[in-house]
Amino acid sequence: MNFMQLDLSGTFCFVPIGTDPILVRRAVWTIEVLDLNKPTLTRARSSACFNFMNALRFYAGQKLANVPVAELEQTKLMVLSQPHPTVLLEMQRSPLAAPLFVDIPEARTWRFTPT
Repeated sequence: MNFMQLDLSGTFCFVPIGTDPILVRRAVWTIEVLDLNKPTLTRARSSACFNFMNALRFYAGQKLANVPVAELEQTKLMVLSQPHPTVLLEMQRSPLAAPLFVDIPEARTWRFTPT
């Protein structure tokens, strides 16, 4: 999404980004029509962020402990099977979450695939 982003600093609301008025209008329209910032969704995204942070820390701990690759892959699949994949995608591109990826830069490129 090049016209809006998820506020990971606390509100977990989608907000427009950039200054292009067309893209800002597109973001506002999308947010409003899909009701992306209703309280139930922001709470769910907050919870998902917490879960992704813990899962990424667990993966990093496993990697630092030199667990077998098969175990790392299992953890990766567990991370990618969590609800609210957009939260992880936003974490991957956000400078706020950069410390989570210092020891596991490969996690920045993980992508969800349909099952």
